[in-house]
Amino acid sequence: MYGDFQLRDLTFEISGKPFLNDSEEEMRRVARTLFRQWRRLAGRSGRISILLWIADGSEILEYTGNPADTFEWGYWQGIANPMPMPENPSPEAFRNYNFVPFRYREDAAPRTYGWLKRLIQVLREVGTTECGGKPIRIGAAFDNGPEFSVSDFKYRRHREIAQAHSIYPNSFVTCDSVLHADPKPYAGFPEGIPEGTGIGTFLGRQYAALARDFGFDYLWLSNGMGFGTETWGVTGALFDQHAFYPEKIPEASARMLKFWQELLAELPGAVLETRGSNFPAGVEIATDAAPLGFLYGTGVIAPPVNSPMAAIDFNTGLAIASWMSHIAELPGRDYAFRYYIHDPWFLNSPWLDRYGRNPWDLYPVMTVSRMNGAGEVEPPSRLALLTCDDSYGGMPEQVPDEVIPHVIEAFSSTPDRSGPLLWVYPFAEYSRMRDLPRTFNEDMFIAAAIQDGLPLNTVISTGNFRRVAAKHPEKLTGTIPVVPVTALLEEDIAELLFSFAGRGNFILVYGSGAGIPERLAERIGFRRAAPQRGAARAELFLPGDRTSFSDRLFLHEQFSGGPAVEEALSETRIAAQARFAGGTRLLAGRNGSILFVRSLLPVEEEYLPENPTVFRKRHLNCAPPDRMFPSARLIRWSLAEAGWELRAVPSALRQMPPRLCIARRDDAFLFCGYTPDTTVPLEIRTPLGVPVPPEQELLLKSGAGIWHTAKAFRFEVRVFVRQEAEGVISGKTMYPLLPGMTPPIEVRNLHNAEVRCLVPPGSSGWEVRRGRTHLPFEWEETPYGRCLLVRDISEQVSFSWKNQRKGNEA
Repeated sequence: MYGDFQLRDLTFEISGKPFLNDSEEEMRRVARTLFRQWRRLAGRSGRISILLWIADGSEILEYTGNPADTFEWGYWQGIANPMPMPENPSPEAFRNYNFVPFRYREDAAPRTYGWLKRLIQVLREVGTTECGGKPIRIGAAFDNGPEFSVSDFKYRRHREIAQAHSIYPNSFVTCDSVLHADPKPYAGFPEGIPEGTGIGTFLGRQYAALARDFGFDYLWLSNGMGFGTETWGVTGALFDQHAFYPEKIPEASARMLKFWQELLAELPGAVLETRGSNFPAGVEIATDAAPLGFLYGTGVIAPPVNSPMAAIDFNTGLAIASWMSHIAELPGRDYAFRYYIHDPWFLNSPWLDRYGRNPWDLYPVMTVSRMNGAGEVEPPSRLALLTCDDSYGGMPEQVPDEVIPHVIEAFSSTPDRSGPLLWVYPFAEYSRMRDLPRTFNEDMFIAAAIQDGLPLNTVISTGNFRRVAAKHPEKLTGTIPVVPVTALLEEDIAELLFSFAGRGNFILVYGSGAGIPERLAERIGFRRAAPQRGAARAELFLPGDRTSFSDRLFLHEQFSGGPAVEEALSETRIAAQARFAGGTRLLAGRNGSILFVRSLLPVEEEYLPENPTVFRKRHLNCAPPDRMFPSARLIRWSLAEAGWELRAVPSALRQMPPRLCIARRDDAFLFCGYTPDTTVPLEIRTPLGVPVPPEQELLLKSGAGIWHTAKAFRFEVRVFVRQEAEGVISGKTMYPLLPGMTPPIEVRNLHNAEVRCLVPPGSSGWEVRRGRTHLPFEWEETPYGRCLLVRDISEQVSFSWKNQRKGNEA
């Protein structure tokens, strides 16, 4: 029901740029504008938070306790501590704000700590008044990078703490760094900094002093601080893209843990919120020994939010996989969705430019949910807005006016049960760091699969899966568990899943067979044979996307969880295989109700970097399908064995497929997605038939439906059609024929069709009509809910039931 939701927290993120002078009158003007613009959302939240992006956290590091001191704040456009100018720079380089940042206003200058203290007081006072007395929290942000404000501390006086090379050499502070001695007095260190002080100790004690003096309520750790040493790339203390180094685990783990232990020791009872890295939990663990198990066990941090990087690099698959991996287990009660609408540092406002005013990074991502140990689906209950001002200090009315209705719609229709696919995530098993290459490979492969159109958006941890399978197995009805091999290495998890498959349900296993027990391999559908690596050719025996693509493969062991050892059993139906010089190895196959996909990432032979300090080489980019076989799509293609046919129909090799998320609410299916190339349609058929979205036309061909979608789409679907005849059918929401009935859902242009309609739980008074003529119908119980079923229908049919709304409810 539209608007029927309540947030636990609404966070307004704001920089110092809207405050055009330092007067209290200006503070109040901006505060009133902020709360007025977003009042419709604030009214739906039990608590309001304001995260202040005043500087980059250097104001915390520099604080001496003197309110008259000044500090640098974020009045720049571009990288405030800029990238080194290239050799022989072109004239254009001097106009590039990454090399030469610009002040957003000519009169912008450092501000005093006294100004910041009064700002916090005014925001709390105005917020309490404007939001009806709701609790107001104020947060301080610490960012480990060079972008937001000039930092004498990080890049001049204490360059020793900037050990990471994410943007340029020595550009990011690493959480395992230590400070050299410094005689300068600080609020937490009035006698100066002793040699060897850990950054966790220093940051914690400095923030504690600032929070005590200014009234900050929580600390936000930005850009992966505490989650790795190279949080913008896949390299780290344990991985350099050439190899993993498990022998370094004890040292790397101790250094990572030391940061958190020192930070928490300085901040007993403090509230910490986190951004996390740009990668899934398994990658953070496998490349940097991130102590996520410890952190989640303490319960003191909020889980990382969804990454804003999807708006920057358009890798929505990586962003969704990363977020799901971080919410499979929760350290607290809830988690937040963060929406990137403005950027106060660089010349973009994602809602207006990167998104083009299309909610493609909202509706699909908001289908993400987690299943708890009782089998209940928990969507996000908190919302953060990054940010409420732009890089000119503007707060344009257009953005809240356009964004708020979409946000309300997204939160009003969050899932209430698992989607068709349920990711069984081995959070605890990954945290033990037993097999770094396998952990890395499994997370990166599933991220690539989502990027290539796999509709995976519900997650459950292995621990919660045990509880649900034992006590609430009915909650798994209508789902296909998607399971990494790591989870099956736990014998009880394997038995639960194989038992589930033995009852006629499908499960999909992905990963590497290298090093796993022979008995487990045979249950999945292969035997372990001589290892194969290097160049191969892919052979596909099931329908893929409707275009040609390269058959080249190259197996890099460090990216693919070891060599290829999977030789199909005679009873396994081979869907795809890789032909190496030494023989064929299974890429995808079916053994009874068990589907298997080998997680071989499509990385080119010449990929490995010669210079690991180069920023662009710190990423792992899969090759386009005209250069390498798109092996990450095998999961999506394999789902056809379970009745889910999801194929893209591109006309050119490098066209990206639509990225799809499928959620459930009130027994309807919510199909949400992002179409990178709107000329690429989606060919779709489900176990119930072809889904027919309202207000859409689609071509039925060979039993499947061809969807042409907008850049961002969101369809609530209850009607499914099975029809042999080809032709264009359409869905339409009609006006009610009788008082007290819902608007009929009508499907037109049918030819001897079988039509199903999923009805909401608790509905009554159902009617099936052709025009005003009642039609007889059957009831069908399906794994997805109760259906009205009619057969041999031509022309049109409509479905309606008694309206459950009361009074003026919307």
